[in-house]
Amino acid sequence: MEWASKEIRATPVSAPAAILRPGRSGSDRRCLSSSYAWCEQLTRRQAGNFYHAFRLLPTPPRRAMCALYAFLRVADDLTDGPQALADKRRALAEWRRQLEDALVGVYAHPLHPAFHHTVKHYGIPRRCLDDVLDGVGMDLDTDRYDTFADLYRYCYRVASAVGLACIHIWGFRDARAPFYAEAAGIALQLTNILRDLAEDAARGRVYLPQEDLQRFGYSVADLEQGCWDERFRA
Repeated sequence: MEWASKEIRATPVSAPAAILRPGRSGSDRRCLSSSYAWCEQLTRRQAGNFYHAFRLLPTPPRRAMCALYAFLRVADDLTDGPQALADKRRALAEWRRQLEDALVGVYAHPLHPAFHHTVKHYGIPRRCLDDVLDGVGMDLDTDRYDTFADLYRYCYRVASAVGLACIHIWGFRDARAPFYAEAAGIALQLTNILRDLAEDAARGRVYLPQEDLQRFGYSVADLEQGCWDERFRA
């Protein structure tokens, strides 16, 4: 996913006991401040250049971007790594359930108070969050895409939906902003896919649409072997 480099894996970050307590309700000032600090610490340690870009923002949107990043980072890491596929599906389903609770003020993770506050304060559409989690789930169940329309749906969920959430934090007045956010997300994710073609193929994952491979007589085996000939460039 474009916002989560494949080379980075989240590592545990210490958090105050007050925000780790399961089922904590409400968002008192100290709890919220600690949660934002946790998100910023995670972002600083895991997000690389994203964090330095966030630092250029005024404090409120910077903290909100860290909360959004932390939510996305955890979701991505739940479905990555060596765990069994069934375990990953269960982890993602539980993260969805915890999202439901968090958005009504019941927190089970240190990032939840800050993330809840961010979503509520900036009016981030719930659909954006669901779309991103759907995209994460697609990586568990899909390793081939038949058509570009199928690939577009994936790119929209894992990248455009993130951009649509971001513009609510940054603020916009032009009604065309969501259109541009969607287009930029698609472009960035396609770039990410092209950058990682060989790495993904080695993992058994081919994002290039099968209809296009067939149209140019280019096989998955060619991709796995790094055959960058005229058929590929076409």
